[in-house]
Parts: sequence; C-alpha cells; structure tokens
Amino acid sequence: MESFFDKVSDYLFKNYRESISELCLVLPNRRAGLFLKTAISKRFQKTIWAPEVFATEDFIAKISGLELLDSTSLLFKFYQSYCKIEADKAQPFEEFMKWAQILLSDYNEIDSYYVNTEQLFAYINENRALEVWNISGEEITEVQKNYLKFWQSFGIYYAQLKADLLEKKQAYQGLAYRLVADDISEKLNHYELKNHSWKKIIFIGFNALNDSEEKIIKTLKNQGKAEILWDADSYYLDNKIQEAGHFLRKHKEKTGLYNTTENEGWLENLLATADKKITVIGVSNNIGQAKIAGEIIQNSDNSKNFQNTALVLADENLLIPTLNSIPPIVNGFNVTMGYPLKNTPLFDLIDAVFRMQENANGIKKTSKSLRYHHKDLLLLIQNQYFKLIGNTKHTEQFFRSLANDIINRNKIFINPKDIAQLALEQEFLEFEKYKNLFSPWQDDVKMATESILELIELLAKTIGKNDSAHKTYELEFLYNFSKAFKQVDNFIETYQAVKDLKTLKIICNQIISGKTIAFYGEPLKGLQIMGMLETRNLDFENIIMLSTNEGILPAGKSMNSFIPYEVKIAFNLPTYTEKDAIFAYHFYRLIQRAKNITLIYNTETDEFGSGEKSRFVTQIINELTKTNPNASINEQIYALPSLKNQTPGINIIKNDSILEKLLSQAKRGFSPSAINTYLKCPLDFYYKYIIGLRETEEVEETIEASTLGVFIHEVLQNLYTEFIGKVITAHDIKAMKPKVENLTKESFHKQYDEKDLEFGKNRLIISIAIKYVHNLLDKEIHFINELKNQGKTLTIIALEQKLSYAKKIIINGEEQEIGFSGNADRIDRIANEYRIIDYKTGSVDEKDVRITDIQEVIEKGKSLQLLSYALLFEKEQKIIEKGLGLKSGIISLRKPTDGFINLSYQKKEDISALILEDFEVVLEGIIKDMFSLELPFEHKKDAEYCSFCQQKNKI
Repeated sequence: MESFFDKVSDYLFKNYRESISELCLVLPNRRAGLFLKTAISKRFQKTIWAPEVFATEDFIAKISGLELLDSTSLLFKFYQSYCKIEADKAQPFEEFMKWAQILLSDYNEIDSYYVNTEQLFAYINENRALEVWNISGEEITEVQKNYLKFWQSFGIYYAQLKADLLEKKQAYQGLAYRLVADDISEKLNHYELKNHSWKKIIFIGFNALNDSEEKIIKTLKNQGKAEILWDADSYYLDNKIQEAGHFLRKHKEKTGLYNTTENEGWLENLLATADKKITVIGVSNNIGQAKIAGEIIQNSDNSKNFQNTALVLADENLLIPTLNSIPPIVNGFNVTMGYPLKNTPLFDLIDAVFRMQENANGIKKTSKSLRYHHKDLLLLIQNQYFKLIGNTKHTEQFFRSLANDIINRNKIFINPKDIAQLALEQEFLEFEKYKNLFSPWQDDVKMATESILELIELLAKTIGKNDSAHKTYELEFLYNFSKAFKQVDNFIETYQAVKDLKTLKIICNQIISGKTIAFYGEPLKGLQIMGMLETRNLDFENIIMLSTNEGILPAGKSMNSFIPYEVKIAFNLPTYTEKDAIFAYHFYRLIQRAKNITLIYNTETDEFGSGEKSRFVTQIINELTKTNPNASINEQIYALPSLKNQTPGINIIKNDSILEKLLSQAKRGFSPSAINTYLKCPLDFYYKYIIGLRETEEVEETIEASTLGVFIHEVLQNLYTEFIGKVITAHDIKAMKPKVENLTKESFHKQYDEKDLEFGKNRLIISIAIKYVHNLLDKEIHFINELKNQGKTLTIIALEQKLSYAKKIIINGEEQEIGFSGNADRIDRIANEYRIIDYKTGSVDEKDVRITDIQEVIEKGKSLQLLSYALLFEKEQKIIEKGLGLKSGIISLRKPTDGFINLSYQKKEDISALILEDFEVVLEGIIKDMFSLELPFEHKKDAEYCSFCQQKNKI
C-alpha cells in the first residue's frame, strides 16, 4: 500500500531534493508531522536537514507574533474586559462563566471565518429586536429591554476584548487567524527577515478550510510562495451527493484553491477500484464492541506485529474498555488520545475534598453551624489515595477509628473540632499534616488551593518512597495536578475574580477536564489506538472502527452557539451540515487506501444512542459494491447474552468444614430468625450464618423501621422494668405516660446527635415513636380495667427474656446436640395463663398467625417464631406440664388497638403439649435438611427479600 505521505515524500524528493531544508510544511494536525518526517527520511535514504513542519495553529502562531492564550486564561481576560464595560453591574464570575465560554467560541468562529463583525452584530441585534417587537406599538417590558441589551452587548464585548488582548500582544486562535489573513504578506516578510527565508510553504492534506485559512493560502499561492497538496478520491469528489467531497468541490468550483491541472496525480480512484474486504458488525452495548474488537485482533494475522493496523474509536469514552480487551498477542501498541486527568483516582480524591468543604458551606446556611456530612467525610478518608498519606499504622488506626466513631454513633454531621479533638485524645501528632484539609475553608479560595497543593505534596512524598509497580504513573498524575492547581492559584492572585468555593471548583474542573496524560508507547510501531481526528492524513491497511453509530459518527445536530442558525447561513458560518461533511471526509479518506475494514456499531437503544448504524456505513453497504466490483461487504450481528433477569446458578456443596461451622452455630443455638432465613433462602442463610457476611454498616440519615423498633422496645423496657414480678395497675401505666417523651428522646440520642433529630423526617419519626408508645399504654390501661372488672390482674413476669433449649438429633447418622435460642420481648401472666408477647412495629395480618396444619409454619415465619418462643419457654418453665395455660402472640405497635393477636392452631388459642410435640418434629426435619449432604445451599427462586436477591437485581 502506498500511503498519502509516501506520495508526498516522493513529490518532495523529485521537486525539492536539494532544498528540502528550506521548505515549510504545514499539516492539519501535529501528530501527522512525525509520520511525514519518517516517510521523508525513508525516501531520501540519507542524512538531511529536515524541513520545518507545523500544524496549522502552530504555523499561524509563529508568523502572527502573538501569544495564543489557553481557554482558561482567555476566560479570565474576557472577564476583565467585561468588568471594564459593566463596572458595578457586572455579574459574579460564576454567573459570567455560564455564557461567556459559549460567546468566546462564537468570537473564535467569527474571526476564523473572517466575518464582517459590524454587519454580523448589527444583524443579530435586528434579528432579536424583531422577536420582541410588539405589533400593537406597545412599549417593550423591562425583561425584554434587558434581553435586547444582552444581545447588543456582544459587539461591545468583542471590541473591548480584542483591544485588551492586542494591547498585550495576545490573541485567541481565531483572532490570530484573522490578523494573519489581514496582512499575510507583511507578516510573512517580517518573519523571514527575523529568521530565514522559506523557499516554499507547502500545505499538505487539507480538506475543510475556514475563510481566514483560505485567504492566507490563496495570498501565498498567488505570490508563488505556497502550494497545496490535496488528498482526494474521485468517488466522493465527482459525486455531488457525497458529503465527503463537499469542501473539495468548494475549493474546486469557488475558491480556486483546488486546481485540476495542478492536482493531477493526486486525485485517486481507490474507493471504486481497489480490493476491499469490509465487515460490518452490530453488537449490543458498548463494552461488547470492545470485546469483539479484541477477538478480531486475536484472530487476525499478526506476522508484522500489527504494524499497519489502526483501532479507531469514534467514541473516545471506549478507551478503557478497549485497552482492557487488547489480547496478549499484541506485543506493543500506541495510544494517541491520552488518558483524561479527570478519570484518575486522584481526581476522585480532590473532588471528595471539595465536596466535603462545599457541602459544609451549604449545611452552615441551614443549620447555622459549619459541619461535615458523614457521607462526604467517609468518602474522603476511605479513598485509596488518602489512605496512602503518612503510610503508618498510627495514621491508619486514627482514620479507621474516626470512621468507626461516625458509623457506631450514627453521626450524620461532624464538627471539624470533634475531628481535631479525637486526634488529640489519641495522641495522633501527624494530624498537623491534615490540619488545613479538615479545617473549614468556607469561601477562602486561597486556603483551598494551598490545602490541595499540600495534599498533593504529601502524596508525592509517600508514593516516592514506595516500590509500587504504578509509581511512575502515579507521580505523573500528581505532577499534572500540581501544575493545574498552581495555574489556578496564579489566576486567583492575578485576576481576583474567584470569590467562593463553588466558583473555584468549577474553574479547577474546567482546567483538569482539558488535561490528559500521554500514554507511553512507540508512535510508529505496533497497533495504533486512536480517535477519529488523529487519523487525519494517516493510512493503514487494516482498520477496526468502533461506535460507527448515527449520532456519534457524525455527532448530530447539536450546536452550542449564541448565533442563530439562519444568521450562520447568511454569513457563511459553519453549521452541523459542514461539521458532518468534515467527518464524512475523515471516514471515507480513512478507508480509501485500507484493504481490511471492520466497522462495529452498538445495536442497543438507550439514552446514549439510537442503536442505528451511521449513515456513512449505510452508504458504503448500499453504494460501494455497485461501483467497486473488487469490494466485498459482510454484515453480522453479534448477540451477547444479557445478564439482566438471570438467576445466577450458585450452589454451595456441604463439606466437612461447612458442617463443622454448622455444628458450631448449633451449639450457640439456632434462633427463629436463622431458621426462617434458611427456609426463605438456604444460600442467604449460608452467607449470613455460616460465613458471617453482613451488609456494610452505614450511617442512618433517616431512622429506619428496624431502628425505630429497637428504640421503642428499649423505651418499653425502661417503663416496665420496675414492675417485673409485680401486679401492674392502670394507675401504674398512667404514671408512665409523662416519662414517655424524655425516655424516647434519650434512646434516640444514644445513636443520633441531638441536632440531627431537630428537623426533617427524623423529627417526625420521633413524634411517631412517642405516639406509638402512648397508644400502647392507652390500650394497656383499657385492657387492665377490663381485667379488673373480671376480677383478674396482670403480672409482668419478664422483659427481653433470653430463652434456650438443646435437643439431640440424629445428623448424617450421628447423634448431635442441637441448640435453639430466642429472645421474648415480654412474658406476663393473667390468673393461671401465661402470655409470650412479641412486639412488631409494622402491621400484622392475622392470617400469618392462623394455622390449621403444623407444616404451615414452614411458610409462615411469624407462626414459627411464636411457636419457637412457646417451646423454649415450656422447656424451661414446664408451664403446660404444671397445668397452667400458655399463649404466644403479637402486639402491633403501629396498631395497638388490635390488642394481643394470639397464635391459633385449628382455631384453638391455647398452646398444648401435643402442638409443641408436633412442632418439634417439624424443627427436627428442618435441621436435618440443613445438615443434609445431599442438599446444597442454593438460592431459592421465589425468595423475594434475601440479600442474594438484592445483589442479583443490581446486575
């Protein structure tokens, strides 16, 4: 395959062999320069003085004599110009940023396309004035006046910014283009006098030129100082419906820059004649595309180590999945895009610091005190990079104890002074390193940047001492973050426009978002992984292109501009149509010389894409084979299995180790909760009770139902404890009522900070808890009065009574002692009848405690729990054996008016010895199944609430 740069180097060898060093070669982008120099070196086959090679923007910057500002510096400069005009009416920088960046982009485009600015701004003003014009002749409103003033200011801001920049010999790219186009001859001559004379300036491989570029090149060409080498194919140049040839036809028919005679030999006909094997693959989801690309590379011919293969990402967000899919047979590859700094773990750390401090400011506005939210603080101290700082056991212990203190004491908000106090108590002297980080920044932006720079320095010192395999990359990350924040610090000093933390964070994110870390690699060897724009001027025999979807290639109709579409058309400014034509050219030019082309697109329709292949791909499928008999196209659809709604087939076979753990649990005693968990889902039982997995402890911002129940149980225990073993009267219950509110609040304050319970849902939940207890006591008073009328009394026997019992059961042929245990909320006595009471915070359906067959307890967990308590109590106290009555039931705290909801068996509420004997048989069967070697612990398909189901539903 003869590449475009091979042709260029041949041309230079034939025409400028002896004066190659006196040439200036201008390319559309910087990356192409290295490939061009390599091609020239191969062609000349000897040591030569290389020509000067520039990307367009570098060439313009060179001859303009101006300093081109980066986007952030330009934004601050613009704010200075804006404030000169608006004075005390100027918006804060944070508000200014929301529209200023769009306007700067418009200014850049206006200048690049050499638009008459006076006419344009006048046109826009008239266009907007027509929008608010009242046909009735009524005066426009104040809002409409401000609207017009905003648009009328565009021209004023432009003139001021331009004047301020040129005063300092600075410019943005578009302005530099316009100024060079204004007096190209003078600027070029000036540059040649100061340096050395270029024999010829050659513009290579261009397609879409803005008007300033057209004027510059045309002027130089007419003076005989320049020529232009086009890369074109007649397939899209001669066919007027092919958008890929839009700009080339314009240069041929209107600007005159494309001359048919001069371009003879450069116009090819490869798309219509050359051998091409094209495979179009549709695959569901983006990760699937990367995996398929990896398989294609794995199965391809690697005899030349992928020397002439490019993996092109139309969507650069697929970089990491793609890198993870590169097979081991690829010995070397080069990534041209760079890794975004904002995707590094270090960005997460800095973002966590900002979030903690910024949210603390918001908390202060509502609660009048500056405190950190627990989620923000935990996110910071549990960050993997944060844990590296200090890298000592003492440091690790302190921050672990801080996290445990937050979780165990359920602290929703943490005062910065409490962190410092904890460090003092634990004699954590190294806390001085973190002092600024955990001190409230409020809106001290200088303190903020200094704290971040201190954090970066601490990390650099720690990582520099480690022998991590990723040490080089980590230090590179830190270096670039340090540069970014020093730049921010400089902006703060110079412009004094950043007044608060929120604005500072936006500026930092903007600077970091524009920075990338270059990958280490050999740009001229191995597999090339590149974005679409990096392919300009380059040619490969084998192309694998991902995300060839409509809406990505091309990007679609989104235009982020203040200039209305119709105004853009009137002034020949580019719209989405021209941008689509640019990508069409890149697409067709890339496959122009390629032999093996694989185009992969995402078939999945979601919020990120339509699932439709690019129209460029559709055009190739429908048109190319009709023109080129040597082209073959193969369409495929890859169906990857979906993970959604699949029940993972996990089962745990019981072995000696598991049986040993089961027996250990049996000695402690199986609780009704454990048995119910096993019956609902054996695999969930295995996770919780055999290997001890538990959900991660988290701070409860809003009191959960289970926590509410615990607190109410504690309040009731505190109220009734003094009456254990005594007859309790209605008067006793009435005396409890004034204590309820304080006791309830005291219980909640053990786990929650007092301030966390003063507002929001928590305050309502405490009120509900107090109401629940009052309602229960009111029902108790009514119940005791009814008993009194019957000549009966109520005696409290026990509260939170621990019950246990052991039984010998034959397990796998051997007799084993199996324990059972439980905790009864309350046991009381009325005459000769004992009641075992279980409090429930939720509503209770009587169906759950009504059984007609003892086997129903396997499906009715509440009935199993109540019978378990009755069995354990009977084994300890022999109540039934003594001829006394025994009942077991529930009192609903949510609806205490239902009273004691008694367990009933075959419509009988008294529990008999026969019922308990039958229940023991059921329990024994459950235990035997639990220990059976033939029954693995596996997920029960109809289990709805087990933790395994929760994990499954996240897939």
